[in-house]
Amino acid sequence: MEVASYVREGAFLADIGTDHAYLPLYLLLNGRIDRALASDVSKGPLDRARVHVQMYPSVASRIRLVQCDGLCGIENYRPNDIAICGMGGELIEKIISESEFIKNGEINLILQPMTMEHKLRKYLVSCGYEIKNESIVCEGSKLYQIMLASYTAKKSALTDLEALLGVHNIERRTREFYMLVKKHINALNKQINGLDISGRESAPLREMLEMLMALYKENEDN
Repeated sequence: MEVASYVREGAFLADIGTDHAYLPLYLLLNGRIDRALASDVSKGPLDRARVHVQMYPSVASRIRLVQCDGLCGIENYRPNDIAICGMGGELIEKIISESEFIKNGEINLILQPMTMEHKLRKYLVSCGYEIKNESIVCEGSKLYQIMLASYTAKKSALTDLEALLGVHNIERRTREFYMLVKKHINALNKQINGLDISGRESAPLREMLEMLMALYKENEDN
């Protein structure tokens, strides 16, 4: 579980928008953390998480289940690692923007957006968060991007290419990175074809496509 590898040893983890409390249970059962909090805005997911947690009595008492909207009220529990995974990048951005207590360099944010990764990256760096690490995971035919961020108060900016692919991913150029590049090439080709058919401007997309194709050619040459 790649997301779990980003959680610090001994951290107090808050899993926001929990999915059956899989992440905190995995970390507790493997002795990586001592306690955790799992939250969701809706009662249904929390009820499912509760049933799952009760299947593991050895660690059940160390997971607190909380119904809340995003990070509202989570500051009262003082977690130092916060995972927000499996939701759209714009929703993750909204959750972060509505919370002040996470503007603390001691808190790590572990983010796995399902969409709009580029917008989330640009938001983070423009608001004083540093993206400290990133990775790409392939599961079946799907690619997932994971980011580790914390607040530094130093605002910066990313190029469109850096926002799309991630600075750390560009530096590492893993097999999954080239898979992501290919995915974006295919998507851009479709977008450009649609714009051309409708007679609309496609030059900015063509520029990005050229950069992505140059990156992908490196992989083919190697």
